[in-house]
Amino acid sequence: MYEVTLLNLISRARAAASWYERFEIGLAYLAGFIILVMAITTFYEVMARYVFDAPTPWSFELNMNLLLYFAFLGGAYTLVIGGYVRVDVLYARFSPRRKAAMDMFTFLFALLFLVVLVWSGIDKCAYVLEVGQRSQQALRWPLFPRLVMIPIGGVLVGLQVIIHIIRSAHFVFSTSSRSGES
Repeated sequence: MYEVTLLNLISRARAAASWYERFEIGLAYLAGFIILVMAITTFYEVMARYVFDAPTPWSFELNMNLLLYFAFLGGAYTLVIGGYVRVDVLYARFSPRRKAAMDMFTFLFALLFLVVLVWSGIDKCAYVLEVGQRSQQALRWPLFPRLVMIPIGGVLVGLQVIIHIIRSAHFVFSTSSRSGES
């Protein structure tokens, strides 16, 4: 009979995490494309404004929307590659197992923040959608497509945070990681 243990569940979750991280890499390429579009539209705006004295009413607002998409699409990828900020004053002195325990603890707080972010984002999106709120810029684009990226991005980053928690837990609770530490 197959026995279900915490380590078996963590191992299965780690396999699913591998698929999700490949998905995040794809989203990182999309975020890179968004930056390319932003660069092109910014270049166009500068040329139109300063060379032809004909500024565009849409460039600033488009780039403002795209920047939000870029930030939230790239956030989870930043966690995939370990690009987040970490205070190394004490962390560098810890053993690998204690580092993993500290990561697990830290990512649990990050997850709490992301739950609040997603909840608040959903609430704001529902309100904006209900009242049909639009931007105050020249084109008066609907705010919903911009704001919906906040809860979506929060979920994407939250899934990656859960993956980090699972990996840290696997390292902390696995018997092989205890062998070298007293």
